[in-house]
Amino acid sequence: MKLLSVLALALVAGSAFAQQYKYVDANGRTVYSDTPPPPGARVVAKTQGGKPAFVEQGGLPYALSQPAKNFPVVLFSGPNCEACNNGRALLNKRGIPFQEKTVNSKEDQDAFQAAAGTTNIPVMMVGNTKQVGYQEEAWNAALDFASYPKTNQLPPGYKNQPPVASAPDKKPEAAPTQTAAAGAPQAPAATAPAAPAGEKPPEWLKRF
Repeated sequence: MKLLSVLALALVAGSAFAQQYKYVDANGRTVYSDTPPPPGARVVAKTQGGKPAFVEQGGLPYALSQPAKNFPVVLFSGPNCEACNNGRALLNKRGIPFQEKTVNSKEDQDAFQAAAGTTNIPVMMVGNTKQVGYQEEAWNAALDFASYPKTNQLPPGYKNQPPVASAPDKKPEAAPTQTAAAGAPQAPAATAPAAPAGEKPPEWLKRF
């Protein structure tokens, strides 16, 4: 009897330990599973040794979601920029979630200068702290200060957002329409001239 009780407890404990992932699927159902959630699922929690390791922020580990929330990383880059490539490689190797903003047009340059206070690229923003120019040691120190992990802890398959232009998109303004003032005489509608009585209208007039 005692043996059966021990086995039952072991099975329950094993099941509880196996249910590590908690996520909301595409149908809005909360799922508990020992396998990673499918793409597009909203991760709520994952436990490792009884401690939360995942939180609801795109499935980022807790060690990444907190600094990403408090000190988001933005990389300003430009074309044909070897230092930009080196900075991007460092962020990817270390597993830092970041948004890249490119500087190509005059509008991009104006927006970049307003945001970073410089015209030199690359620039890495870690929260409100900026690193102008690429220096591996300085960039790592800024990420360390923001409590980002020193090693890559991104979930398998995680991808950063694609690069965007530094200048926000501007929609073209609609052409103003002219309206007649109240009481103003209205222009008569254009009408085709009438053919004299008894005569057939010419061919070009039939088009009206």
